[in-house]
Amino acid sequence: MPAITTASGWSYNLTPEDLLWASRMIYGEGGNPYAVLWTMASHMALVRGSSFTTLIRSYSQPINPIWYADGSKCGPGGTAVGQPNCSAAKLAKRAMIAQLQPSQMPNEWSIVQQWANGLIPNPVPTATEFADPTVSASCLAGSHGDCARLILVDGNWYMASSGSVNWQPNFVRIDGAGDLVRSGLGLVGGAIGLGLGYALFSWWKR
Repeated sequence: MPAITTASGWSYNLTPEDLLWASRMIYGEGGNPYAVLWTMASHMALVRGSSFTTLIRSYSQPINPIWYADGSKCGPGGTAVGQPNCSAAKLAKRAMIAQLQPSQMPNEWSIVQQWANGLIPNPVPTATEFADPTVSASCLAGSHGDCARLILVDGNWYMASSGSVNWQPNFVRIDGAGDLVRSGLGLVGGAIGLGLGYALFSWWKR
């Protein structure tokens, strides 16, 4: 499988489960899907997480279990019950997203496959955080979180943290079939990579 790697030598092999939940994440998130994926890859590299699925599910509200109907935010006695983020419509959408399969989100699945195979350039080098404008502005102002520099505004705001702001633009990479692009074999390598990715996913689901 493809891997998230850093120039310092750290790496993480993406799994079929990671790719499925990444697709669900960008289905539910607004903004730039490429920026969301790359920001989360860089966040993973920064914190050296043990599971990409666990990391993105704890970060992205549309797929975060604490924001489900039985979660600590929106469940009975939850800390956000009665607030807009726990509306019936949002709860229903999160429940739907959690069950989506690749055939039900073909655009998102295709984007994630291309990204995992190194075919999507990073539009937000050094970004490790993203959020809506209100939350982002507060973070950049130092009210909470760790946001050191604004990298991109595209629906959400994408920001570097103090731990990533001085990274070189290519510090975080997605290895694998994407290397074929850099050696001039992009179309062939991409087709092979996408085919292998779907085959591995189908095998994993059996």
